[in-house]
Amino acid sequence: MEKENHTTGSDLWTKRLEFERFVRKTREDRLDEQISRLRQKIESLLSEGSVYDSAPGKTVLPPPQERETKKWFEGFITSEADGMIAVHELVFGINHQLKGALSVIGSGAQYWLNQKKSPPELKKYLEVVLKNVKRIETILEEVSAFTRPYQLQKKEQDIQGLFDQIHSLIRERANNSGVNIIIEDKTPGPVIILMDRDLLLEAFLNLVINALEAMPHGGDLTIKVELDTGERKLNIIIKDTGEGIPEEYLKDVFAPFFTTRPRNFGLGLPLARRIIKVHEGTITLTSEQRIGTEVKVALPYVG
Repeated sequence: MEKENHTTGSDLWTKRLEFERFVRKTREDRLDEQISRLRQKIESLLSEGSVYDSAPGKTVLPPPQERETKKWFEGFITSEADGMIAVHELVFGINHQLKGALSVIGSGAQYWLNQKKSPPELKKYLEVVLKNVKRIETILEEVSAFTRPYQLQKKEQDIQGLFDQIHSLIRERANNSGVNIIIEDKTPGPVIILMDRDLLLEAFLNLVINALEAMPHGGDLTIKVELDTGERKLNIIIKDTGEGIPEEYLKDVFAPFFTTRPRNFGLGLPLARRIIKVHEGTITLTSEQRIGTEVKVALPYVG
């Protein structure tokens, strides 16, 4: 009986050492480097033309020598062509492989975290492992959402209720960050937009969350809604009083994977732009350091 207890303790100590070795390799600084490499790999796959369909009249990606990468990519992320479907399948395959590995890591870490006999030092390391597993899973979901082909379900709907929903979704987070939300609705009444409500909600949530993240120490988040009857456009302006974006970065803010924040994967703005464009709208961004950032979305309205 004593021998059995000794063996169990030895096994636990061995597994503890194994986990400590593993965690040393996956601490946040190391994980940031791995995520950066994953980001570069995905960009490389896209820019090198790894996905190509040679069927007549159905070129997914033009040969590298026939395209200028930047111009091609800008057109690529706003189209609903077969290229997006092909890249989504590529990303889906990558996600599948990574999520399988993450599931094993997360399950093992959670198991030992739940064991009462696990030492406190080990539990501390396991919490870091689980935190970063969830972080990678979030990134994979963002990449998948960015490449996902849209099956638009457009209906003529009043858009005003959308901003009430966004307000309710972000209110608690804004309060915790000391951010004051100001909604200025200057429309005379219901505004009917031909839209996919869920997609537009996703786009505007990305824009609003970006604004919140720019004000970690509090500030004002203003959402202004007004009609341009001459252009028959509904203008939605989202303005923050955050840190602002350096002028040299403004030209890149809508580029996939571009970000000035170390824990942001840089897909929120490109995803929002893609959704706005499939609704025949436009999106622009202006920013000034230490004053804040303003994003303007213009959508055509029916009535």
